[in-house]
Amino acid sequence: MTKPLFSAGSSAKILRIIYDYEMACCAYVAARLNIAELLYEGPKTVDDLALATGSKPEALYRVLRVLAGEGLFEETSPRTFSFTQDAIAMHGETEGSIKYFLQVILGEHYYGFGNMLYSVRTGETAFDDYYKLDVWAFYEQHPDLALNFNKAMAGMTQYYSKCIIPSYDFGQFSSIVDIGGGNGALLFAILNAFPHLQGTIYDAASVVPQARTLIEENGLQERCTAVAGNFFERVPAGADAYLMKYILHDWNDEGSVKILHNCAAVMNIGSKVLVLDAVIPPGNNWHPGKHMDVTMLAATKGRERSEEDFRKIFSEAGLQFNRVIDIGLDEISIVEAEKK
Repeated sequence: MTKPLFSAGSSAKILRIIYDYEMACCAYVAARLNIAELLYEGPKTVDDLALATGSKPEALYRVLRVLAGEGLFEETSPRTFSFTQDAIAMHGETEGSIKYFLQVILGEHYYGFGNMLYSVRTGETAFDDYYKLDVWAFYEQHPDLALNFNKAMAGMTQYYSKCIIPSYDFGQFSSIVDIGGGNGALLFAILNAFPHLQGTIYDAASVVPQARTLIEENGLQERCTAVAGNFFERVPAGADAYLMKYILHDWNDEGSVKILHNCAAVMNIGSKVLVLDAVIPPGNNWHPGKHMDVTMLAATKGRERSEEDFRKIFSEAGLQFNRVIDIGLDEISIVEAEKK
C-alpha cells in the first residue's frame, strides 16, 4: 500500500485544531483572571493588569496577544489592551455570559478531556477515572466549583431562553415542574412571560435553599416553589408539563428511561414532557451536539441523542413522542412527548 501524498491543506487543518486548543486554554486564563471585567472599565497596560491579577507581566502579555489575534481583546497601543464586542460573553455580569461555562470545561473537566482515550478504550467515564468520583459527587465535595458550575448553567440558560420562550406555547399550561431546575433561571423566564403559570423547581436538597432565595428575589414566591427530591425515585405529581433542560443528556438510556418513567407515572393524560437537549442530525456536517456528546463521554455517563434515540427512550418510558421543535439554535431543541 502506498503512502498518502502530502497535503498542505490537511496539515493546516490539523494545525488549526491544535491552535484552537491553545486558544481555549488562553481564554481560560483570561476568565480566571477577570481580564474582561478589568478591561471593561477602560484600557489598561499589561503592567496594570498583571498587578491587579497577581500575574507576571511578560507571561500575561503573551497570552493576551494571542487572544487579541482572535478579537477577544485589542492591543490598541504597545502593551495596552482594550475591551472588544467579542469579549462581552467573557464578562461575568453579562446576561448569558459564557465565562463560567468556559471555566468548567477548561477547569475541572479539562482532565476528563485529556483522559478521553480511557473512555474510548473502556466505555467508562474519563472524569470518574481521573478524580475517582463521578461529577456529581465531585461537586458535593467542592462547593466552590459547584457554585461556578451553577453559574455556568444559569448563563447558558439565559442565552438559550431568548430563543426557547418565543418558540413554544408555554401558555397552554397552568403548571410546570422544572426537573433538575437548579437556580430556576429558565423557569423564572417562562413564568415572567406567562403570568398565569404556576411553577415548581425540583432538585437536590443541596440546591433548594438557594432556589428558594432566588424565587423571593425574583418576586415569584406566590407562583413558584422549590421542592427537594431525587428524580430517580419520584417527581411531583399532576403538573401539566415536565421540563428538563440538559438533564437527560447527563444519563445513559437506562437512567433517562427511569426519569421519564417516573414522570409518566404521575402525569395526567395529555400532559407533556419537554426535553431541552441537543438533537444530533444525520450526516457528516459540523454540529455542536456532536461536541457536547464527547463532553458527556468524558465527563458524565450520558450522551446526546438523535430524534430516533429520543423516540426509543420515550417509548420505553410509556410516553408518546410528538415532535422536535427547532428554536433557531443548534445547541438545543425542544423535544416534546405526551402521556396518552
